[in-house]
Amino acid sequence: MHPSYRDPLATLTASTGWSGDRGPDHRGRVMALWGVAFLGVRPGASLLDGTVASLANLRVAAIVMAIAVLAGAAFIAQRGRRATQALGGC
Repeated sequence: MHPSYRDPLATLTASTGWSGDRGPDHRGRVMALWGVAFLGVRPGASLLDGTVASLANLRVAAIVMAIAVLAGAAFIAQRGRRATQALGGC
């Protein structure tokens, strides 16, 4: 079997075994977390992107989404700098 198929298969097998031991309420929570982990914010971002494209045009929608990505990157970079400074880094 190709190595790229082994890791997801092992993860799926382990999560299936784990979820079988839990109740249905727990399984729902785990599946919700998996959905967020694999889909992330894409469904919401797609809705926003489509709405902006409908109201304006594709170029404006692309600019709005690029600004959102750059703002997120700046936030993560700033947070990383603060964490480094809190740990006594340069």
